[in-house]
Amino acid sequence: MPIKVTITGTLAWTDGTDSISGKVSTTETPTGQHAIESVQAFDSTGATVDLAGVTPGEILFKNKDLVNSIIVTTDATFAVKTMTLEPGRGVILPTTVATWHAKAVTVGTTVDLLVLAIDA
Repeated sequence: MPIKVTITGTLAWTDGTDSISGKVSTTETPTGQHAIESVQAFDSTGATVDLAGVTPGEILFKNKDLVNSIIVTTDATFAVKTMTLEPGRGVILPTTVATWHAKAVTVGTTVDLLVLAIDA
């Protein structure tokens, strides 16, 4: 039986009178057979995200910390901040980038990052 991957996202806004929303949903059949889910800890010096050999087609990052933010980037020097995830925030990205890096924004803190990656 082939592997199926479903990605769904909804963005909605309301001011109590007016509202707008949009939804994106896709189901794909990846050619790869691997997936990873792990929670990894990152301090303010940063490190490479461990994808355990998965060559991502889709990747999810979620900041598990309720106080501190985390930078997630493809740049090992952290000069380019691909994204900063505020406490509790997450993102799902289609990507073929296999090397990601993360670090806590605040010096002296460690932030847990949920990582879910699925082979392309």
